[in-house]
Amino acid sequence: MAIADTSWSFPAVGETGQIRSADGSCLYANTNSDTRIRYAPCAAVPPTSESSWTVQPDGRVESASYVMTNRSSGTYLFLGRSDKAKAGLRLVGPHTGLGLTGVTAASSSFDAAGVLTLSGTATPGSQIRAGGETAVVQGSGRSGTWTLRLPDAPGQIEVQQWVSTPSAGWQRYDTTTVDIGMTAQLVSVDEQSRSATVTGTARPGSTVAVDDARLDIGAEGTFSYTAHGLVLGSNTIRFDETVRGTVRSSATVEAVIDVAALTAHSRFEAAAGAPVTLFGQGNPGAMVEVMAGPATVVASATVDAATGAWSTSLPAPGAGGVYSVRVHQMVDGESKGDLQLDIDYGSPVAISSPSHGSIVGAGPVHLEGTGLAGSSITVGEKGSAGMLGSATVTGNGTWALTTSSLEKREYVLVATQLGRGANTTTHSITVNPGEAPTPFVDAAVTSPDGFVAGWVNRVSGTATPGATMTITNPWGTPIARHVAVDTFGNWTFERAFSGESTIRLHFTQTLPDGRSKTTGPVDFPPAPKAFRVMSPAPSDGFVPNTVVTFSGTAEPGSTIGMTNKWGVVLAKPVITDEKGRWSIARKMTGTSTYHIDFTETDHGTSTTVKFYGFAPRG
Repeated sequence: MAIADTSWSFPAVGETGQIRSADGSCLYANTNSDTRIRYAPCAAVPPTSESSWTVQPDGRVESASYVMTNRSSGTYLFLGRSDKAKAGLRLVGPHTGLGLTGVTAASSSFDAAGVLTLSGTATPGSQIRAGGETAVVQGSGRSGTWTLRLPDAPGQIEVQQWVSTPSAGWQRYDTTTVDIGMTAQLVSVDEQSRSATVTGTARPGSTVAVDDARLDIGAEGTFSYTAHGLVLGSNTIRFDETVRGTVRSSATVEAVIDVAALTAHSRFEAAAGAPVTLFGQGNPGAMVEVMAGPATVVASATVDAATGAWSTSLPAPGAGGVYSVRVHQMVDGESKGDLQLDIDYGSPVAISSPSHGSIVGAGPVHLEGTGLAGSSITVGEKGSAGMLGSATVTGNGTWALTTSSLEKREYVLVATQLGRGANTTTHSITVNPGEAPTPFVDAAVTSPDGFVAGWVNRVSGTATPGATMTITNPWGTPIARHVAVDTFGNWTFERAFSGESTIRLHFTQTLPDGRSKTTGPVDFPPAPKAFRVMSPAPSDGFVPNTVVTFSGTAEPGSTIGMTNKWGVVLAKPVITDEKGRWSIARKMTGTSTYHIDFTETDHGTSTTVKFYGFAPRG
């Protein structure tokens, strides 16, 4: 086998070692006059031969004493003993066995004038070409050093390594790229002021353009810049390094103005009548708006700058079931975050009995219905402030109540439920449709024809059946309150009056349906002097076997006698005092009804007052 019939692995450039084949053979040369290069199994190479070879950077292959030549016999290569620099055999790389050291750029720096000094390593004797400048790699062995000065370098430089070959001259062997452009690093972001601070480096003497600013770079080659007016989300800040009017490099940073995520929850409060509370987290300082429909803001809140929390009360919808609202936060006029909340207010109120349009009689009316368990129900007449009845919805969602007495007329009955979250719902029915209301009867005094000053007077009269009256003087001072008018239109109250002037009475009647009417004045004068029994009244009755004191008025100094209707004396006569007052005490025995005659005798003239029908009570 000839040497050319196999592939050989050479030592790296500048290093010494064996030249080996894949089958384990090594090249060697004898040290005598035999100049042929032979090969044999590496373990069988004669120890006195030369089998260590060095590949030089120019491609020559040498041993300690010889250099390979381009002379061959077809089977052997030959060595030359002298004039090694002119030996013809050279290895041309890169290829297996020619391990030239590639170029590296280890450091770069600018001087105060902006001139770049670039240095690195490569194969000694090779050339380094970059930015129009050339340097020869200095040193020996496998690796050397090089330095270039570039007065007007671009931001990215291609550094080429060239090696010389016998056949083709200088050839590019390796390339590396050096990025000497400006740098920019984000230092901090202030979300409150919407600003970001950036620092970086650029070549001395250059100008860095950013936004509308121009930064002149000094000898230290550094800069610092604060960008303002950033928008929410990501902001790209671009920096351009300019040298003598030409942009040499650029850099960008991304500044993000974070927006805190919006959260929203609802809570029914335990306090009766309290509205629903909406609460959550958001971006500090943001405005949270609660929308019912596309354009109606029903509630709002500002997110706390320190805690990021927000809360607000939600006005109740006035309807039962699920109430859906949209919650979004506005950050500097931008909507950032939108959520839907569904709040279940439960069942509304409904009247199930009587049905709409029912005919009911005068008096109390029984109502039944449904609603939200635990809620309070009130029933009234539409347009009236009065309440006709109330109830609480039971656990099974039903309620029942009986109203106060109603007239036989048309009513629009309204049931109102105050449920959770201060939610008020209503339901109405009409009963006795088309029936006219009871007309008012103007109040009148029928008895007595005047008052007796200093005594409790029993005053009676007529008014609208079923009404309740308040009686006042012309200045609104009450004389009697809560005076009930019975179903026959009669009323009575008792009161002591003073003075001797006519009292002007005003009557305000209020019906169960809430209607009211005020009439008056009605004159109530002092009663003329007369013989009267002021107390008790025959209708008061008595308790058997108890003492009853009868009292009244008469002419001062007159005599008052007491007999039954058959003339039997019931008590010893008495004399009226100087004010015309008298009183007789008598024990009323038995269970019979008394018919009593009281007789006044004055200067021989007698006057009788019949006091009949005084019956036992109970």
